[in-house]
Amino acid sequence: MERLKSFGETILSYAYESGEMSSNIYEMFNEGIRVSFEHNSLVQMRIAVNDVKWIVEDMSLTHLKALDDILMEKFGEDISSKKIKDMAAILTRGKIRNDEEFVRVNEWIDHLLWDKGNPDAEQQIEQYNQLLRDYEERAARRLRKKQS
Repeated sequence: MERLKSFGETILSYAYESGEMSSNIYEMFNEGIRVSFEHNSLVQMRIAVNDVKWIVEDMSLTHLKALDDILMEKFGEDISSKKIKDMAAILTRGKIRNDEEFVRVNEWIDHLLWDKGNPDAEQQIEQYNQLLRDYEERAARRLRKKQS
């Protein structure tokens, strides 16, 4: 619990100090972490930290990379690695399972468009776009069946 709290606080502090997060947002999420810790609720703490991670995923790539380096050094894990693994799992599976994954894949394509250091980005974008089209086709078929 203490480690998770520290992980979330480190993310918040970096985002605030780098100018990527307003003081109001910082205070709101810091309060969520504090309250979760006071209530000794691991479930609430996980939710609070996941919300913090979700918020900072929109940081500039430069700041996100710097934050990942800090987290990796301090905790042995970062934000981007999990997302990379999750996206690779979807690609390996060859199928988007639900609307949430559909949204995450769209966001990941946006990330790949800006990732100049990834030589496979163009190929991955094509593969992810195909998965998106397949999901949309399945959703349209389900909708037609419901309407019949």
